[in-house]
Amino acid sequence: FVTMKTREDLTDSFLTLKLDDLLQKYGEGKHIPGSGSAAALQGLLAARLVATVVKISLNKGHNPKSEQQFRYIDHQIATVHLPELSKLFDQDINEFNEVFKLRRARDATTDVRKRKNFISMERRRMQNATVIPVAIADHCLKVGQYALSVYREGYRAVRGDSGAAISSACAGALTAAFVIGVNLERFKRGVWHQKWSDKALRLELE
Repeated sequence: FVTMKTREDLTDSFLTLKLDDLLQKYGEGKHIPGSGSAAALQGLLAARLVATVVKISLNKGHNPKSEQQFRYIDHQIATVHLPELSKLFDQDINEFNEVFKLRRARDATTDVRKRKNFISMERRRMQNATVIPVAIADHCLKVGQYALSVYREGYRAVRGDSGAAISSACAGALTAAFVIGVNLERFKRGVWHQKWSDKALRLELE
């Protein structure tokens, strides 16, 4: 199997970069980071904004009837959505990086058997790269529901944060749906294709 040592042989998460450096990475015209990780990043921003609204609302003693609900939301954001979206952010970048390397190896070889092997491995990797944004979208939709709850019940002075969370969560889910659709174009129609096409359509409708 071909081995290539490049900057794209990843060890550290792009999330460890300074914000300006990370945004520059998205604009460098390279294969990573791309749209799948961008969807996860939008979900992470939404989750952080929800957490801020919850904390401010609790600290202000605003709406005691919602305190238990807000503490639950805070717990879910901290223990489920933030760690999972961070993991999915990295997984999307790593998976598509492997797809890219396989495509490069496929194009570099003149050996028919090796070429077929690279194509087969690339398709398997692309299937993984298609499933990852589905998980990202699911998290974004849930975070969006939480954002809507804190918009309605949270401290009114930070409703702008709640609104930003709603917008970011929706954007993350819709971005993920677009990624799924684009990836599916590379596959022939069949049971697997139909399953994820239906999922992408449901995400867009939600």
